[in-house]
Amino acid sequence: MICPATPMSILKLFMPLLILVLLAINNIDAQCDVDLNVQTTNVSIIPFNGNACLITVDYQVENNSPCSNSSFTMIFRFETHGVQNAVETIYNPIPGNGLVNRSFSFPSTIFYDPYITTCYDEDDIQISVSYSGIDPPTVLTETIACPFGDGTVVVCAEDFSEICDDEGCEPYSCSLNVGVNVDVQDLDIWMNEDSECELFIPYSLTSSGTCDASSFAIDIEVVVQGNTQLIMEYISGISAGNSLYGNVNLVSGILFKSPDCYNVSDVQVNASISNSFPPTVITETVACPYGNGTMEVCANNPYIICSDALCDPWSCGADFEFQVDAANLSIDNVSNGNCEITIPYNGINVGDCDMENINVVITVTNPNGTILVFNQFQNGLIPANTNFSNTYIASSTFFSTGASTCYEISDFQISVALNYDALPEAVTITLPCSGGAGTMTVCTNNSDVICDISSCSFALPIDLLALEGEVIEENILLNWITMTEINNDYFIVEYSSDGIKFKELAKVQGKGNSNEEVNYAYLHHNPSFGNNYYRLSQFDANGEKSYSNIIQIKTFFSENELVFYPNPAFEKLTIEYLIEDKNAYVELFTVDGRLIKKQMLQENQYMHHINIRTLEPGIYMMHVAYQQKLIARKFAKI
Repeated sequence: MICPATPMSILKLFMPLLILVLLAINNIDAQCDVDLNVQTTNVSIIPFNGNACLITVDYQVENNSPCSNSSFTMIFRFETHGVQNAVETIYNPIPGNGLVNRSFSFPSTIFYDPYITTCYDEDDIQISVSYSGIDPPTVLTETIACPFGDGTVVVCAEDFSEICDDEGCEPYSCSLNVGVNVDVQDLDIWMNEDSECELFIPYSLTSSGTCDASSFAIDIEVVVQGNTQLIMEYISGISAGNSLYGNVNLVSGILFKSPDCYNVSDVQVNASISNSFPPTVITETVACPYGNGTMEVCANNPYIICSDALCDPWSCGADFEFQVDAANLSIDNVSNGNCEITIPYNGINVGDCDMENINVVITVTNPNGTILVFNQFQNGLIPANTNFSNTYIASSTFFSTGASTCYEISDFQISVALNYDALPEAVTITLPCSGGAGTMTVCTNNSDVICDISSCSFALPIDLLALEGEVIEENILLNWITMTEINNDYFIVEYSSDGIKFKELAKVQGKGNSNEEVNYAYLHHNPSFGNNYYRLSQFDANGEKSYSNIIQIKTFFSENELVFYPNPAFEKLTIEYLIEDKNAYVELFTVDGRLIKKQMLQENQYMHHINIRTLEPGIYMMHVAYQQKLIARKFAKI
């Protein structure tokens, strides 16, 4: 296992904890408040220094809060023929849901009876114990990142599964929020080589939702002097939290104003996300980590559950269904007005755990009224998802008419249900915590069904330093370092050209178990031009999978045949190069790498014009991307 892990690996590791956290959200109020119960257990008194006596009070402090508390002061009030108070400071915190036994001794003359010149009996002394309001206990908490959303939560310092306050947490939701904006200042219009007016329309896309978006379209409306033309631009998708830049070129007669083209100021451009081809959430179907079935999650973050309607959550609780076998009910007259009724019934354990100590309550109604009779199932253990049957036989005058005859079976209404005052118990075993320290209780028949995880503490045991890379000539060298490894089987080096869809490049064997720094490297020969994205998928010996961070590396290649001018330039750059690629484009960057302009290049054309009128004077980089190559040039704007 490698850290930092991806959301899916963390989800698998922490899901039992996460489920308990989510369930706890519904009952957060005051669960971390101070809740101490103090009780005396023994009192003894002995003579002390003449007319004084020494009292010793043994007492218990029970902390009913899930959190430990800080040090605090106890106040003892003693009352005999007089009243005296004493204090004791408890410096060691009382653990959450813990019990501490203490002893306090205090000498005083009020414990001495001057009339009989001896110490009072213990029963003659009234004692009350409480904690001080001046130096009271407070719960010990920490603030951590919200495990089920953005923001923070306040948790018990020693048990992060106990949430005290989640007001600072905004739960994840499966949402899309994609917007489009036309960069009006960079609109450009010119007469091309075919004597047609051509409009350059740059745009930007932003995604502020929580999930990646699938392919979609944007509708662009161009209005010139009352004439309108619509363009639909298709987008391959956008990652959550990212921005994309692009442009379209429109060649249209509505741009022509004899003998030239309209000015940019005469053109109005509007853009919106297409209603006919909108983006949708890119989801992934995963096994329900807390029950049977599957659920839909955001592909980029499986903490974000889009739909868990098909999940059937596991439970250690009792879940039985009963039915009276009406066809085999019988009643017989036995003696002395008693009638004996035989009640056969069938049941099924529809829960997830084997159960034992099955107690049922049988409700019997006839013209005499209603009685409850109780029956314990004799076979002991009922396996999960198993049918069973039992028979209850009872003899009573309640079943007779009072005239030495029994009621007919048709006079009875009978039902069978669990006795909720003595519910069945799940058959469990104790196992080491999955992905954490300590032990947990699980169903014997299905260890995936967790009954108690409160003794587990979860921590990621292995450290992976961030994946890094650099361009070496025309190759990319990847490096990563692990500080510790536990059961690390191997790495898969993955590559993507868009940062969304990754493919496998190579398999690198892991060290297995190590407490020392381990260096790894992989050389990617002849990567694509422009942006290259890499990540590691790491596999434990038990098959668990996690991901590293994603890195982006841009490659640069030179082509001597490309000509551009003027340099320095004032209003326009001209590129002379035959472009035989419909996806070719040019990008302009500041010297610190900030993208400020992107323009698609016309296929099968030799001369291309780039409007730089709005750029501030300075030095810029130009990247021409085509046919799996990237040509880099520097120019000056004056």
